[in-house]
Amino acid sequence: MAVYTLRGLRFTCEDWQKINGLCPITTGEQVLDLYKLDVNPEMNIMALGICAVVYRFLAYVVLKIVKEKWVGRAWRKLGGGKKKGKTSQPSIGTVDNALSADAQGSRN
Repeated sequence: MAVYTLRGLRFTCEDWQKINGLCPITTGEQVLDLYKLDVNPEMNIMALGICAVVYRFLAYVVLKIVKEKWVGRAWRKLGGGKKKGKTSQPSIGTVDNALSADAQGSRN
């Protein structure tokens, strides 16, 4: 974009800005040469457009993954978070029933 905005511009400077009585930069073309931006602007605009499309596509994919919870499903499907062979803890109701059955058995 700099190529389009700087071509054809003329710059002036104050007396205190002059070096050896001359302005260091007087045209936009000198600025482009200084920063090595005097290249094909159409190629740069095309690259900018491609980057914008790619970034938007990646953002869409990330948002879709988060919304659909694909990562969590895939993790669970692969067995993440659960170890095989580990017995589960009995629920409180089961422990109470076992204790009351044991107490009745000792009374008989």
